[in-house]
Amino acid sequence: MEILVVSLREFSASLLNWYDSQTYWLNVTNVALGIVIAICVAVVLGGIAHEFASRIRKRRRIEAEIDRDMVQLADDHTCHVPGLGVTMADGGENLRQPDPPNQQ
Repeated sequence: MEILVVSLREFSASLLNWYDSQTYWLNVTNVALGIVIAICVAVVLGGIAHEFASRIRKRRRIEAEIDRDMVQLADDHTCHVPGLGVTMADGGENLRQPDPPNQQ
């Protein structure tokens, strides 16, 4: 058991030895991969933050548009269409004369 513990200790110590020519490139590769992983995580988190920010901006823009539309609906003359006549809740007055009944 002691031999196994000592050999594991020596093995782990030899992996972390930066001056050992056998493990130098392994350590450099591990550090480079760690940097690449950190950059990838930063890019993904930046993308998530950008998505949340764009959704918030879109929601604010839609709310502002709804507010603007509600203000226009409150004004009686914003949707004036010539020839349509005055529309009222009680039916208003008919602007066209009814067609006379066809008698044959």
